[in-house]
Amino acid sequence: MTQTNNFLIIRLSSIGDIILTSPLIRSLRRTYSDARIDFLVNNIFKEIIEYNPYIDNIIVYEKNNSIYENNFIKQNIPSDYKIIDLQNNIRSTVFRHGIYSEIAKMNKRRLQKLSMVYLKKMPEIAKQIPILYIETAKKFDVEYDGNGLEIWLPEEKFEKKYVPATRKNNHEIKKIAIAPGAKHATKRWLPEYFAELIDKLNHNYSLNFYLLGGIDDVKICSEIMNFIKIKKANIFDCSGQTSILQTVTLIDNCDLLISNDSSIMHIGAARNVPTIAIFGSTVPQFGFSPFHVKNVICEINIKCRPCTHIGLSKCPQKHFNCMKLLAPDMILETIDYLIKKY
Repeated sequence: MTQTNNFLIIRLSSIGDIILTSPLIRSLRRTYSDARIDFLVNNIFKEIIEYNPYIDNIIVYEKNNSIYENNFIKQNIPSDYKIIDLQNNIRSTVFRHGIYSEIAKMNKRRLQKLSMVYLKKMPEIAKQIPILYIETAKKFDVEYDGNGLEIWLPEEKFEKKYVPATRKNNHEIKKIAIAPGAKHATKRWLPEYFAELIDKLNHNYSLNFYLLGGIDDVKICSEIMNFIKIKKANIFDCSGQTSILQTVTLIDNCDLLISNDSSIMHIGAARNVPTIAIFGSTVPQFGFSPFHVKNVICEINIKCRPCTHIGLSKCPQKHFNCMKLLAPDMILETIDYLIKKY
């Protein structure tokens, strides 16, 4: 008798972290073509994986419910899951109790992160998070398939074909997506710098710009629009007006993404959009740099970096030089290089 495989992947949050699970989901399906693969996720992030064809069921976890209330979900799900717990915190531990036959838990590398933040000791080999997710599942014989991130659109699932935008090698960039937000302030490049960069790009090239972000990013996008000196006819502020999948479509139609270390940076990578990634208080060695896509990291190497692995509400040194010293002309030079070598 053939053994039935029921897999449950747990990654409750956030947008970027969930997108980074996509190579694991795809590689797991490749290894177990007939398996049942379910995904446990917070309700507000369901949209990210809703159309992924490699997932059989999405189990919605309500973040605002008590652990006791969320345990009711378990009444109608298999009790013999092989669990891949990428969240690996109290909530995921309580939830998975009693419903698994085997388990693989994410090593959250807490000591390594502390060493990077407080001792400034960088790892000799800095693995990206999607690779670490796949390594978590190695006990289930899952191996990386060599491909990138995915965030599927409804029509792609219907057609059973993932078709992120194909970039033409024509040395031409006409549309630039800009994501100036981030959850934490120390991961945000200055709005006046974004405005200056847009002014200079618009002077040098004939471009359209799209400011992207959620409700929390409306303020910073408004500030950028106020700082801009040129005519704004070709600058479109889309912040707070689009769903995640609508943002995906907007990025698909752009030739370049300029983003802080944020979730939109990972959306761009999933849709194969060349990316300029701006890092301030965090560093790429934490594993969250753009994955499997043409990209350039823009950062200033100063002694106090990294001061955090997730971001802070303000600079602990009170100078914010990791962003202030990263002048618009430095980003412009990088973009000019990409445009000429595109």
